[in-house]
Amino acid sequence: MKCYQLTYLINPEVGEKQLQDVVSQINDFIRKEGGVIEKEDKPIKKRLGYLIEKRQVAFLVSLVFLFDSQKLSNLEILLKENSQIIRHLLLVKLPISQKPRRREKVAPLLVEKSKPEKVELKEIEKKLKEILGE
Repeated sequence: MKCYQLTYLINPEVGEKQLQDVVSQINDFIRKEGGVIEKEDKPIKKRLGYLIEKRQVAFLVSLVFLFDSQKLSNLEILLKENSQIIRHLLLVKLPISQKPRRREKVAPLLVEKSKPEKVELKEIEKKLKEILGE
């Protein structure tokens, strides 16, 4: 079973009872098909960023659940057939161990620049003579 996140918008004109019926219908379907709901958010009335089916507000519901990927098409059909659901988005959630890691910005190491030692010209000439074998 894979972990999924489902977010859907419900028509804002439904009553409280109908709202709970739609949410429980989706949750019951997931449980009936052998899924396990890990996290469920209560419906929240949200203002939409753009019009969806000529509506500016909708109830937003989000849940995270474990589900068999072969039964996912049945869930999609249920979401599309329900006339109260005006939009939905189903995502596969990656386990924490598989999520791509963000590169952390590492501060450059502050290396204290030391002043070079002063070397006398006589020492340089002496070293050159040693190297050249004179």
